[in-house]
Amino acid sequence: MSTDAVHAQLIEIANALGECAAKVLAVHGVLSDVAADTGREGDRALTDLQRSALIDSVLQGHPFDEWSLWETAELLQLPSDGPFVVIAARVETP
Repeated sequence: MSTDAVHAQLIEIANALGECAAKVLAVHGVLSDVAADTGREGDRALTDLQRSALIDSVLQGHPFDEWSLWETAELLQLPSDGPFVVIAARVETP
């Protein structure tokens, strides 16, 4: 493999890692906001953006430890056991 090809692959990997890090930071921010809001205001409803980020964190199962994952599921009012069905779809924006 040529040096240019390796360099191109490294750039692609670095970009993907940057996107992943941005998503992790966004979810962390949302979870921090939700935790702070929950502590102050009790049963306040989640915004669509917060709910979406929390659902994504539960489905991905990381970067949270098991305890945080269950706390997140509880915030979303998901049952702790079940059978579960997950349906995902990618929506392309025009």
